[in-house]
Amino acid sequence: NNRIRKVSNMGTMTAINIPSTPMVNIKVYPNPANTSFTVSYRIGRNGGEVKMILSDLFGKTVLESVLPTEEKEITIRIEDLQPGVYCYRIVSDCQLLKIGKITFIK
Repeated sequence: NNRIRKVSNMGTMTAINIPSTPMVNIKVYPNPANTSFTVSYRIGRNGGEVKMILSDLFGKTVLESVLPTEEKEITIRIEDLQPGVYCYRIVSDCQLLKIGKITFIK
């Protein structure tokens, strides 16, 4: 049941519908990465663009990549990025599916 019940101080109950979360299985590896990393994904939803957004620790987007729906794995080249720790977000239709950190080494 995708409902949250809230009881007020007056004893009345309100039900709020929460949309169900799609089945998501996303792996980002290797970590640390050298010249590339792989995103392996299975997203249980139809339609909608899925993107990986990579940011430095200051929040500046350094790479954005669309994850093709017809594939289940994509390799992303990172030779042009400086070594360090980066944050990634995987989003679909403005919904956050996964967030994490990845380290790049040379």
